[in-house]
Amino acid sequence: FFRFPGIASAVALLVIGCAAVVTVLSGTVTVEQHIAAPGQIAPRALQVSSFTRSVSQGVRSRQMPLPIAFATADEQNDASVTQFRQSLAEQEPEEAPPMTGEELYTLVMKRWGKAYDTRITKRRDRFYVEVMWFHLGQKSFPMSKEQFEQQLEAVAYILTDWRVQDQVRDGIKNTRKRPVMDTTGANAVVIPLNLPPDADTSDW
Repeated sequence: FFRFPGIASAVALLVIGCAAVVTVLSGTVTVEQHIAAPGQIAPRALQVSSFTRSVSQGVRSRQMPLPIAFATADEQNDASVTQFRQSLAEQEPEEAPPMTGEELYTLVMKRWGKAYDTRITKRRDRFYVEVMWFHLGQKSFPMSKEQFEQQLEAVAYILTDWRVQDQVRDGIKNTRKRPVMDTTGANAVVIPLNLPPDADTSDW
């Protein structure tokens, strides 16, 4: 060897290379044993999927561990469904508070200053709330105070049952018309109602 230093260097390099290969292979076995010993299930944090990476310029290849997501596909789908349902629940409108006869009386009084007769009417297949031009306190008013209060209470109950009480609240507050008897005749304030499909109108 001393006579041929070139050969000695080549042999030394070959020995070092073999030792490196043995070390790499040993490391691979150790990692695999640490991940899951035979007959055991590896913890979720140590479950791995593998990809092949070429080493030593294509001379050989080895399997390198790559961590996967902590949640499985089914768990991710379940979480997405739950989040979607929660978002739908948040978007659902809150139920409007019920209307009372007293509230209906107050709405009309604040808007026009008089307790006008307020009733539900039907024209063909459509329903309306009409605020009439005659009011409590007139000599020609056809109802007593008690009868008038009972009618308002019945109207408010039906509107709540149909779930259109907010439509009437907004209609009274936002209309520019007023109930009046003038040279053009009797003019009521008409508020159209958009009833939900399940509204019970069988008594009408």
